[in-house]
Amino acid sequence: MPKIIGFISLVLLLALFLGLNITADRTLSGARLDLTEGRLYTIQDATRRIARSPDEPVRLTFYFSEDLARGIPQLESFGRRVRELLESIAAASDGKIILETVNPEPFSEAEDEAVAEGIQPQPVSQTESLYFGLVATNSLDGREVIPLFRPNEERFLEYRIAQLIAKLAEPDKPTLGVLTSLPMTGGFDPRTQRPTPEWTVLRELRATFEIEIIEPTANALPGGLDALMIVHPRDLSDQLVYSIDQYVLGGGGAIIFVDPVAEAQQVPQQMGMAMGADRSSDLPALFDAWGLAYDATQLVGDLDLGISVRAPGPRQEIVPYIVWLNAGADQLASDDPVTGNLSRVNIATAGALALAENAAASLEPLITTTDQSALVPASSVQGFPDPKSLLNDFFPDGETRTIAARVTGTVPSAFPEGPPTESDDASPDGDADAAPEDESPAVAPEGHRAESSEPINVIVVADVDLLEDGGWVREIRLGNTLLGYDILADNGAFALNAAEQMAGNRDLLALRGRGSFSRPFTLIERMQREADAEFRAQEQTLQEEIDQTRQRITDLQSARTDTGVSALVLTPEQQAEVDALEEVLLEKRKELRQVQLDLRKDIEQLETRLKIINTAAVPVLLSVLALSMAGYRGLRRRTDRRKGSER
Repeated sequence: MPKIIGFISLVLLLALFLGLNITADRTLSGARLDLTEGRLYTIQDATRRIARSPDEPVRLTFYFSEDLARGIPQLESFGRRVRELLESIAAASDGKIILETVNPEPFSEAEDEAVAEGIQPQPVSQTESLYFGLVATNSLDGREVIPLFRPNEERFLEYRIAQLIAKLAEPDKPTLGVLTSLPMTGGFDPRTQRPTPEWTVLRELRATFEIEIIEPTANALPGGLDALMIVHPRDLSDQLVYSIDQYVLGGGGAIIFVDPVAEAQQVPQQMGMAMGADRSSDLPALFDAWGLAYDATQLVGDLDLGISVRAPGPRQEIVPYIVWLNAGADQLASDDPVTGNLSRVNIATAGALALAENAAASLEPLITTTDQSALVPASSVQGFPDPKSLLNDFFPDGETRTIAARVTGTVPSAFPEGPPTESDDASPDGDADAAPEDESPAVAPEGHRAESSEPINVIVVADVDLLEDGGWVREIRLGNTLLGYDILADNGAFALNAAEQMAGNRDLLALRGRGSFSRPFTLIERMQREADAEFRAQEQTLQEEIDQTRQRITDLQSARTDTGVSALVLTPEQQAEVDALEEVLLEKRKELRQVQLDLRKDIEQLETRLKIINTAAVPVLLSVLALSMAGYRGLRRRTDRRKGSER
């Protein structure tokens, strides 16, 4: 009887376990207990605020070909991750986010709908395509699309979705002020004696922003700016610098491009004037206040990143021009949304950024050099620079330098005494260049800001040439007809990403790239490294023995007396030694194969143990617990019966 009761108890416990799992799956599917490092599966508070920010509901339609993704582990798990994140955001939105999931099966109306909505098809066979994207709409005809989710961009997944919602929450285009001394809007190039079109990067920015061009002769920034882009600031008045200072201290986002040698700057072509022209730019008052070190007389050179050019001279050698750099993915910050999805940025005659001693701000590098870099005097590229001479005189010092960086922190004003006095060249009434009366002034009504009330939000780039068309885009023409553009690098995407983040919801600034969602087996990787090291050591020993064998054969042939036998025929002694050495080589190869086999066996055994632990540990523990409880209850009943019989 006790055995039957124990068996029934076990069956009831298993049934209860399965029932609880089914109930939890149906009713608690949105509940999560996130124990991962960095809380990777918990949406951030900034995302919650953005999800609740729309005045009108935002509808998210998630297209995912779940049936076609089944069997592709990486894609299947990432699709589940995206769906769960969208569900968490919708649940945190207080009803502001309406989520719909669509599985576009092949040749269905849902597939036609996905194509019409701009979701990018991914062929998985000759007749079937997989869809994995998101469409967001609001009641004001606003529409944003993520055509394709890529697993390698998972660390920016939350940022991309939050950015999409934030755009629909603020349907009006943000205003970007562009303060520049360069002909970005078009002009006349004295070098070619031809008019120049508007820079491509500015056209790209116009698609997202209302652009307001600010002349460098102005005395104040206009009001109503959502972000500010400063390109090659030269000869700015103290009043304008003060206006920028107060704008940044008040929480305004800014991207500042300076340069020791701006090749995009147009200079007179008269002999002597062009060669000695100053083409540098700087904002020393602001940089000093923030604690940013930048020397406008020094360029960054890099031996590994130098772009190959043809050196002048009769031989016209191809050499790396060490001050024209091609920064690849390894030089771009992978954990920042501005650079995380970029692969290449072309840079010309850039400077270096660093923190000064006792700096008030902090520096987060976005674009860096390799350790094969060094500083080069800006004067070395004035006039007619010689790439080969620069290369011959270049000696890397092993340091990595920062070309572009995010500057944050609570900083003081560059004008501790308050607004500067009017300059002598100001208009008589003192307000000729002031902001229009119908716009809010750049300085808050309460007056001068002596310090930022919260960390400033600035990106500084020590190169302006990366914005010019020649550095990253090339026209495709058929005769005089412009057919389009060939994108050579991600310079334009870098500028657009930076501007969008500066002008976006401030909560977006908190949504940097999350930690890696990949959790490798470090023990297996360590075993692999150790075995590889052992393999390489034995391989090197084997190669040395092969070389010694060859040298020994050569020595024997050289020392052999002339017996009238062809030099190509080995003597019996030589042949015997070669045969013996070949046997040694075969034995060494067997040893190497055994090392690899043992490695594979150790790793497979460890992986098997991990799989057993991951898949069987919980059921086994529950079963042991159930059996223990059943045994304990049976023991108590027997004890109680024994005590009753004794009475």
